Amino acid sequence: MKVELQRLGFSYTLTKDKFKVTIPKRRLDIDPYVNDIAEEIGRLYGYQNLVSTTPKVPIRRGEYVGDVKYRKIISHRLRALGLNEAKTYTLVSPSMAKLFNYRNLQHVTLPNPMSIDKSVVRTTLIPSLLNVYEYNKKRKVKDINLYEIAKTYDNKYQETSQVTGLCSGSYLSNGWTKPIKYDFYLVKGIIENILDYMGFKNRYSFVPSKCCDLHPGISADIILDGNTIGIIGRVHPNICKDEVYVFEFSLNALITNVDKLKYKAAPKYPGISKDMAFIVKKDITAGMIISTIKKVGGKLLSNVQVFDVYTGEGIGEDEKSLAFSLDFIDNKRTLTEDEVMDLFNKIIVEVEKKYKAVLRDK
Repeated sequence: MKVELQRLGFSYTLTKDKFKVTIPKRRLDIDPYVNDIAEEIGRLYGYQNLVSTTPKVPIRRGEYVGDVKYRKIISHRLRALGLNEAKTYTLVSPSMAKLFNYRNLQHVTLPNPMSIDKSVVRTTLIPSLLNVYEYNKKRKVKDINLYEIAKTYDNKYQETSQVTGLCSGSYLSNGWTKPIKYDFYLVKGIIENILDYMGFKNRYSFVPSKCCDLHPGISADIILDGNTIGIIGRVHPNICKDEVYVFEFSLNALITNVDKLKYKAAPKYPGISKDMAFIVKKDITAGMIISTIKKVGGKLLSNVQVFDVYTGEGIGEDEKSLAFSLDFIDNKRTLTEDEVMDLFNKIIVEVEKKYKAVLRDK
């Protein structure tokens, strides 16, 4: 490089492998940039003498971060479950803003709105999806499966990202077999699928909701780690006479808890499954009994779920039959039938005692 600079007539100084080059005034064709000087040196040195090398630079995998990352994950999952994404306005009418205010938030009303229909900043996305439902219904669309992930705002201008869905009609229909209609349990299964996919299995539950805009008895609050993060249920007939189901939960709540996820290896040893059914009063929920079963079952109980609810012949008018499937497993050894039956019987005794339940087929 020194030889080439001397041949070019470029004066220079060298300090710790760094050249400071002065460009002669006669060379008006060269701008004071490294690339121009390097080109002049390379021309004299000979491009054929240059050895090509791959540059070494630090690289990292490109990915989404923050709420954008989880919004993408949930959005892809909802589309995989058959829902279609909708985009609605952040502003709604005063009458729509009053609906589904289950978080008891104060609204922000624009001082100079362009129209009364777009004058209030929404605190929930459900009314907006109901408007989309009515729009599609008037155009003879029978099966409507919608979701939206967007931000809501309160009067303190605090934003919260909400995941909201609306389902009506058939979930699956092929024109040949009987279609699968949307009901509360199917929509609840969509929520469970999302939460399980995000890694929150066994950390969430559903309890009866007090939201007055949902149908009583066909609605629930979504609980995650003991905190209410959303609602699910059928829209109250006073608002919509059609069978329409909605859900909404806070994306912020998921992001806050996602760093606390725990993972465990797949079991190496076989498990044992047992079934039990109880006759209880109708005001006793399956969730109450499941909570007791988990408490007594301890670490050996890996899973419990309801597989049958029965009312009718052989059951009192104010009673119902709830059947549960229990899975027992130990990650360190193979369980014996005797120890599983001992724990199984303890569960039965506790449920009978706490809820005055009667074991069926005793």
